[in-house]
Amino acid sequence: MKKKSVRRKRNSKRSAKRHESLWLYLCIICLCLINILFLDLLIGMKAGRHFLPGRLYKPFASFFTTMPSGEVPLFSKGKLLQGKSLEKKIPEKKQKAIPAKSQPAPRPEEVSMRATPPPPKKAPVVAKPRVALVIDDLGYNPDLAEELFQIDFPFTVSVLPNLPHSEFIAKRAIQKGKEVILHLPMEPYDYPNMHIEKDTLLTSMEDEEIRRLIQKALENMDCVVGANNHMGSRMVENREKMVIVLEEMKKRGLFFLDSRTSPNTVVYDLAQTMQVKSAERDVFLDGQNDVDYILKKIEEVADLAQNEGCGIAIGHLQPKTIEALRRCLSQLDKRGIQMVKLSEVIK
Repeated sequence: MKKKSVRRKRNSKRSAKRHESLWLYLCIICLCLINILFLDLLIGMKAGRHFLPGRLYKPFASFFTTMPSGEVPLFSKGKLLQGKSLEKKIPEKKQKAIPAKSQPAPRPEEVSMRATPPPPKKAPVVAKPRVALVIDDLGYNPDLAEELFQIDFPFTVSVLPNLPHSEFIAKRAIQKGKEVILHLPMEPYDYPNMHIEKDTLLTSMEDEEIRRLIQKALENMDCVVGANNHMGSRMVENREKMVIVLEEMKKRGLFFLDSRTSPNTVVYDLAQTMQVKSAERDVFLDGQNDVDYILKKIEEVADLAQNEGCGIAIGHLQPKTIEALRRCLSQLDKRGIQMVKLSEVIK
């Protein structure tokens, strides 16, 4: 009996030692597995891939999904992100630039979002200096007027009213492409010691008489676009009477050119105040009936146009003036001067 009991004790001790050794081996194995797991986990975080099956990392998924912004999570909904899935999560700054030849064509919506480059600036158009020429005193001589109309550049003719040829000359001027205004007779300082036209406007007239004579002057010349004064050195200094004249112009939509037969004229300033389109003469061409003198005056108005942008010249229907105009046209072209109708420079 004693021998059996001793044997049992020995066997129990041996089994206890075996169990202890087994548990020790198991612990060592577990520690090795845990080390392998964590080593693979750490290596995988940098390398972007793992060597152990992804299901081993499922218990840690919730831990890695709460990583700070800017880092790349290893798990998404319990699945390990590997290979290409990790590359999609890398910010654009860390991606290598794709060569220009291999870049895909931009999408239409991306193109529309890009800033459209501004259109190239056009070179500013430099306006040519302009000269408006007005030829006064038409109405007496239709043959000389026809000779004037043969000059092939734009200008304006001013036709006297109530003359036998006034209506015919005005219509002929329109046919030849010229502009027509009314050459309205007005009282000069030398009256009554000098000859004046029929139905000349006088400062002694009542307002209604002035209105009636203007209406009469326009009855047979409905083609006119404006008017200027014939003589009128006394009339253009009279503010009260010129208000009546300008009111009639404004009522009919006509402009008024002040011929400046007096240095004390009030016409232009008054017209601007009344909002009547108007202008002033700059140069008289033919104060002397001489071709060379007229050519010098044409040069003078051309110089003015080049300095100030435009100039207005008044001449008269006479042969020397027509001859000078024929000769000067080529010279004005060389200087870059543009001949225009009076209405193009009226303000």
